[in-house]
Amino acid sequence: MQKLQEENKTLKAIFNSLTEGVVVLDKDGKFLFMNPVAENILGMGPKQVELEELAAVYGAFHLDKVTPLSPDKRPLARIIKGEEVNHEVIYIRNKERPEGIFIDITARPLKDNEGEIKGGTIFFRDITDRIEAQAGQKEFENRLNDFFDELPIPSYIWQQVNDDFILIKHNKAADAFTKGNFKKFQGIKLSKMYEGSPYLEEIRSKVLLCIKVKKPISHEMQYQLQSTNEIKNLIVTYVFVHPDLIMVNTEDITERKLAEMELRRLSNAVEQTADSVVITDSNGVIEYVNPAFLTTTGYGLEEVLGQTPRILKSGKHNSKFYENLWDTIRKGNSFYGRIINKKKNNQLYWSAQTITPMKDEYGKLINYVSVLRDITEVVEREKQEFQLKISQEQNKKLEELDQMKSHFFANISHEFRTPLTLILGPSESIITESNEEEIKNHAGMIKRNANRLLSLINQLLDLSRLEAGKLDIRASNGNIVAFIKGITMSFESIAEEKDITLKVKASDDEIEGYFDKENIIKILTNLLSNAFKFTEQDGMITVRVKETENNIVEIKVRDTGSGISERELPKIFDRFYQADSSQIREHEGTGIGLALTKELVELHHGTISVDSKLEDPGLIGTGWTEFTINLPLGRDLLNDDQIIEDKITNDEDILNKVKDLPEIIGIDAAPFKGMTLTEFDSEMDKDKTIILVVEDNDDVREYIKDSLGNNYQIEEASNGEQGIRKAENIIPDLIISDIMMPKMDGNELTRILKDDERTSHIPIILLTAKSEEESKIEGLETGADDYLIKPFNTKELQVRVKNLISMRRKLQKKYGRGDYIPVKKGKEKKLNDLDEKFLCKVLEVIGNHISEEKFNIEQFGKEVGMGRVQLHRKLKALTGKSASNYLRSVRLSKAKKLIEEEKGNISEIAYSVGFSSPAYFSRCFKEKYNYPPRDLVR
Repeated sequence: MQKLQEENKTLKAIFNSLTEGVVVLDKDGKFLFMNPVAENILGMGPKQVELEELAAVYGAFHLDKVTPLSPDKRPLARIIKGEEVNHEVIYIRNKERPEGIFIDITARPLKDNEGEIKGGTIFFRDITDRIEAQAGQKEFENRLNDFFDELPIPSYIWQQVNDDFILIKHNKAADAFTKGNFKKFQGIKLSKMYEGSPYLEEIRSKVLLCIKVKKPISHEMQYQLQSTNEIKNLIVTYVFVHPDLIMVNTEDITERKLAEMELRRLSNAVEQTADSVVITDSNGVIEYVNPAFLTTTGYGLEEVLGQTPRILKSGKHNSKFYENLWDTIRKGNSFYGRIINKKKNNQLYWSAQTITPMKDEYGKLINYVSVLRDITEVVEREKQEFQLKISQEQNKKLEELDQMKSHFFANISHEFRTPLTLILGPSESIITESNEEEIKNHAGMIKRNANRLLSLINQLLDLSRLEAGKLDIRASNGNIVAFIKGITMSFESIAEEKDITLKVKASDDEIEGYFDKENIIKILTNLLSNAFKFTEQDGMITVRVKETENNIVEIKVRDTGSGISERELPKIFDRFYQADSSQIREHEGTGIGLALTKELVELHHGTISVDSKLEDPGLIGTGWTEFTINLPLGRDLLNDDQIIEDKITNDEDILNKVKDLPEIIGIDAAPFKGMTLTEFDSEMDKDKTIILVVEDNDDVREYIKDSLGNNYQIEEASNGEQGIRKAENIIPDLIISDIMMPKMDGNELTRILKDDERTSHIPIILLTAKSEEESKIEGLETGADDYLIKPFNTKELQVRVKNLISMRRKLQKKYGRGDYIPVKKGKEKKLNDLDEKFLCKVLEVIGNHISEEKFNIEQFGKEVGMGRVQLHRKLKALTGKSASNYLRSVRLSKAKKLIEEEKGNISEIAYSVGFSSPAYFSRCFKEKYNYPPRDLVR
């Protein structure tokens, strides 16, 4: 008994280790044992099924999940009979497994030693996933078959059998294509189907290649329909499906082939013509071009087919032209005309073109046929003949007109000289004798403009003399570098006023040779005049001089102005020509200067050229223009009559010849047109005073603005913070500010501005609605210069503004002398500490750089710690002078002191205080002190 129990125990252990479900039943169908796998599959444990019949545990069905197994077909009934069940599939479902499962069952009867059946053992496993996968696969195959059957192109499935292929399936489109003929080939071998066909071996090789590379393989072939004996042209594509399955797709291209053959017959008719022929479809898509077209245009055939005639579009005809062309041919009419076309290499050519619409038998437009003949040579010849005729007529008229203009200008120029003499003489007398500044200024304006007119007249006379051959070279030996430097430096004051950097750079200090000094003056002044006219503030003008081979001097005048367009460059030296560019037309001119310059250079056996780049829109300083002159300096090109003895040896003599040139030629030192240094300072005094009104109430702000009238330039701010920013940017002459404002009140604004070196000098009037004495004292303690209580009298406001500005003007006179003396503190002190420190810093900075000729306003401002505009406004407010004028005034004051102390000769002192030449120093000194520096020399 113990042994039997141990065997049962061992058997249970074995069953429990199996991956299949195991159930042991007695012959009445009662559960005796189930392993854990069976529990999981059935969803019930042994306690739940104990002493239950198997039929009560689960419902058994056929694979349709609906039809129950009859009792005699159940595994238990069969094994009780002594049958064995081998891997049969049934569907079971019970209350614990309502979703149901498919199981694979194997069952064996259990017999005792006498062979009597005592029960049975059932082995089963869950195969639901496999059954459902098979069902899905079946559904997919059905859908795939449906898809294949509905393909719009004839398709076939061939199966490889040994070395041959059998047709196993074809779709509806194949039936339709062959008129049902392919049904009889179902199951027929490929070799039998195409027996005797020349395509048999080709088809076999393509199919085998498809299987090998596992990629679609296509080829063309012909097929004869047995139902109609019609020959069809096909494209056959073999698609790899499986190592022994191939899908064959066919496309009927018979109609396309016929169309191509028809089109080829048509093209053969025009292949040999010398004219270009283009055939397009009704939408203008090119279907054919002949070889002549390809030769003419340079295109390849593959680049043209499928394109439109737009590839020839030159852009020389407007859209209206093409609209009319298409309107004509779309109406069925032919077009005849001349068209400018474009080749592949962008070369333009003329063609005589005929476009004819082609229609089918129903009158529908199907094609356009265009015949083009290259007539470029014919058109060019016609143009040349026409232009020659016009040119001859124009030249004749221009020669007559030039002669008339030259005679007219020569005569009228002589007539102008007499009245100009009578204008210049009295104006000079008025300037010398009058003590009234306004009258002297008006007389100076008359003199300047009369001199400008005289200069233009002299240029016209020079042109007239050149034409008549009466103007000759009067050359003398000299140092052309010193001469050019002297001429250029005569423009230095204009450069300063316009804030333009003017430089002279020479490869050597001395380049000796023979040159006509009067002509060189005219040449350089004309070029420099243009340079200054077209160069904006902060620009640069550079004159370069160097000696090249064969005793030739090269002179380059370059500016950073607005530039000249490429279209204008060839005409720039034409007489009376003016560029049409809107940028250039901002400046007045006669079109004489450059024409005269060119003729004077050529008279000197030299050459002149110009190169330029137009300024980019909105980017000042990106343009430039450079004139290059090459002048021979040797005596061998001159005869004895062209040589004179007039050697110029120093800058002073040169400046005497050219000192009035900038004034005569009328260069504008914008905005102070043609002014002397004295006039410049006077005009600065006339600048409108800038008053900044800081008030948050729009109506009050407008009322203050109206109260002050048009005598001042009014700037506005709506709160304290905005007022601070504006004051720092524009440096106004006076500020009127309310006290009660959002973001920042007037007291805080005053404190900040008075503590800032840039704005500490600005007088401030505070306005308030508070009448208490404490409020007034608080405002004044912050540094305010005056105080007004609302509502205020407009007359009182005007008087207070006028008084503060008047006080500022008095201070300007005191501190604007530019004396090279540190500001002294004392009882007469009128400036606050910050302004005194500022002026001391300014004088210290100037002192550190006083000998540097190239020390400019940018460097000046940087060292003082201010921007260019801020420095200008600050110095203007304190001294009445611009930054450049104040710098020059300090240089001159220092020089005067050095001359009085006999610290060197005038030239040495001029260089030591930063002047580029003694001559220019003398001119500036005289303008400031009304006597030349030599009068100080004992």
